[in-house]
Parts: sequence; structure tokens; C-alpha cells
Amino acid sequence: MMGKVCRSFARYSATSLLVCTQALWAQTAKYEGQPIADIQYSPPAQPLTAAELSNIVPLKKGAPLRLPDVHAAIERLYATGAYEDIQVDADPAPAPATGVVVRIVTRNSWFVGNVAVLGRISDPPNAGQLVNVTRLNLGQPFTEADVAPAQEAIERLLVSNGLHSSQIRPEISYDPHTQQVSIHFIVDSARRSHFTMPAVTGDTKMPLQDIVGATHWRRWLIGGWRTVTQSRVTNGVEDVRARYEKRGRFEARVSLKSMDYDADTNLSKPMLDIDAGRVGANRIHSMCLTTTTHERETNRRPRSVDSFGGLLLIQGYQVGGISVLSSLIALTEFTGSRSEVDRQGADCAVRL
Repeated sequence: MMGKVCRSFARYSATSLLVCTQALWAQTAKYEGQPIADIQYSPPAQPLTAAELSNIVPLKKGAPLRLPDVHAAIERLYATGAYEDIQVDADPAPAPATGVVVRIVTRNSWFVGNVAVLGRISDPPNAGQLVNVTRLNLGQPFTEADVAPAQEAIERLLVSNGLHSSQIRPEISYDPHTQQVSIHFIVDSARRSHFTMPAVTGDTKMPLQDIVGATHWRRWLIGGWRTVTQSRVTNGVEDVRARYEKRGRFEARVSLKSMDYDADTNLSKPMLDIDAGRVGANRIHSMCLTTTTHERETNRRPRSVDSFGGLLLIQGYQVGGISVLSSLIALTEFTGSRSEVDRQGADCAVRL
């Protein structure tokens, strides 16, 4: 039997083609030149029509079997993009026929079709968000190895929303006519977990009660803890950072190290690490002067804030950063140069 000619389209190179040619030639010498009694395709259902295959494949019934025609057939079939793998076999034709039977064995290329998340889904996250995290995009090449990472991504998003121990079952169906694969993930969401008292480490410079209050994870009026969602976790961390900023600690760092889940109680314990930073680290230490529209129109030079209300003196915590920047621009336009602004003592060091 003629040895199989097979190679991956992605791995094709002139070198591999030469190797395949040499191997095929050695194994098919006795069939070279014999008439082709029949050409068969396996599987019989092909992504290309019979007419398309007849036009593409140079091997013809009744014609002698030639090695260049075999390679040309493989080349042209791969070029359609419809196949992931192609093998060509030849066997003696059964009596009373003479010649050889050529069998072309193919494995289709598959592409992502419909992707859906179905079942009992607790929102958030919704079905659309779960589909997005799979990164299975319509029309991209598909292999079954793509399913496991997609399923893991769905599980991570469910867990980040407090839905631990959810069940996910993938269902895959192939359409040989369109070469598309439908991937459905059947989800059975678990009961959503609740927050519990966070553990806080680091240099906090703030009572634990104030930190917990800033997160809004606890229900203060009716008691107990709220259910976990990804947005509540993120907003809680940001609200703690905002609380520090209100107290003048603009360089405070608040990070979520982990969420420790207890399956027995269905509670999630946030682990926060905090560095309160310095007080007043975002102060504006320089004096900032600006002019009123009247001064700009009359070309009057700026005066001190005490003698003329049209000048703005800002010293202390940042207030209205946009106004400060606009003031500096206005004064630059009034004096005509930045150096004049510096001489007037209006160079604002704004560290946002």
C-alpha cells in the first residue's frame, strides 16, 4: 500500500515537502504509471462540492497515477483553507478491475460559530459577560483544546462575583457543511457568598471601623453583610482609598491581596493591605496668581490677592486643579512669557 502523505498546513515548508516526496516515491514505485480505477474521499461528506473537488484535484479516473499530481492535489486542497489534515492512500483495484484505487482522507478545519452561555445564571455576571471572557470569537480557528481555557475563564468570573462551586458543562456540535462549531456552556450558578469582616494589614493610620464603613460591604441599618459581586469588591477598595484622600493622605495605597472563601459558611473574607502614606503629600506649596478678564482686557499687571480680588492665591490642599491650571495659562497669556510668570511667583506645582 502506498505510504500516507500527510502534513499540517501550518507546518508546511519546502523541506517537509521534499521529505514527503522522497518517502512517497520510495513506497509507490510499483504503482507509478498505473491507471487510476477510482478516487474515493473519506469521509464521503466533504466541505467542498463534488464539482469543486473535480476542478481542484488533478488526479483523474482512468489517468495514470503520477507523484506530481498527488502533491498538487494536496497543495490545492490545503490552499482552500477547508482542511486541517490530508492523507492520500493507494491500493490495488479489486478484481476484475485493474489499476489502483486512490483514497483521499481528510480532516476538516473548524471555525468558531455560535458561542452561548445557558442555564441558571445569577446576574451579575450576565450571559453576555460570560461569553466575552471565553475569547472564542466568531470565525476564528477552533480546536477542542480551546474549550478548557474558556471554561476556566467563565469559572473565574463567576468566582469573582461570589458564585463559588458553580457547575459548568460544555456542549459542542459540529456542522460539516459550514465547518462551524457551536459551543454552548451550560451553567448552574451556586448560591452567592456574602462578605465578612475584612482582614487589614499595613500602616493604616485609620480605625478598622472607619475602613469597614468606607467599603460599604456591611449593611449598617438592617445588619449583616452584603453579597459579593465584582463591582462591590472593586468599588469598596476604591472607596477606602477615597476616604484616605479626604483626610489629606493623597498617596495612600489600598490593595486587595485576596478573597478567602469558606465553603462551610459561604462567606468571603477580603484581605486588604494599606499604606496610609503622608498627610498633605499633594499640597500645592507655591503661590498661584491669575488675572480677571478685566485685567487682561486693560493690560493691567497682576497684584497681590490681598489688594485686588481678581487675583487668586492658592496655598494648601489641592482645590480645583483645573482652575489652578487655567489660572497659570491665563497669567502666561497676560504677561507674554513663562519667565515673567516665574518672576511673579505664580509657578504652580500641581501634582495630580
